[in-house]
Amino acid sequence: MVPLPRANQELLHRFRIRSAYLHALRAAQKEVIIANAYFIPDLGIRRALVAAARRGVRVRVLVPGHSDFAAVWYASRRRYDLLLKNGVEVCEWNGSMLHAKAVVVDRRWCSVGSYNLDHRSLLHNLEVNLHVLDDKVAGPLAQRLDDDISRSRRLTLGLWRKRPVVEKAAERVFYLFRYLF
Repeated sequence: MVPLPRANQELLHRFRIRSAYLHALRAAQKEVIIANAYFIPDLGIRRALVAAARRGVRVRVLVPGHSDFAAVWYASRRRYDLLLKNGVEVCEWNGSMLHAKAVVVDRRWCSVGSYNLDHRSLLHNLEVNLHVLDDKVAGPLAQRLDDDISRSRRLTLGLWRKRPVVEKAAERVFYLFRYLF
């Protein structure tokens, strides 16, 4: 068998990270907690989050309340409405820059690393994550994320829809160009 060129191997590894996320989201029974700095999930991830929420899983996503890259921040906010109206809780961290990339499912499985839920992490960046199936690791991480979420601002669908028209327009424009950054 001829080995794949290095670039192709790296791409396969990134897809494995995404596949692990999808598998864990689809298997979730009680709870999903995600903290992600550049949160622009693709359709498959969005569907898995919504499906989990619809089957009664508590899904919470911690995102930055401000970002070091405004275009990404606006683009990520474009799909909050869809998530919120389908039962996904979105919380904005307003402390120092949130740069976390972590997920915990049912306090038993977790993943921490450099992988963001965005196009760039999937197709362009060299990323690495550690996946752990152990409640002694996942439980304390979940507690830490719980603490961070308790100090964050939870978005509600009603208030989210009342945000200024200028913000909504910026979100639409930057979302259109999400594959460029």
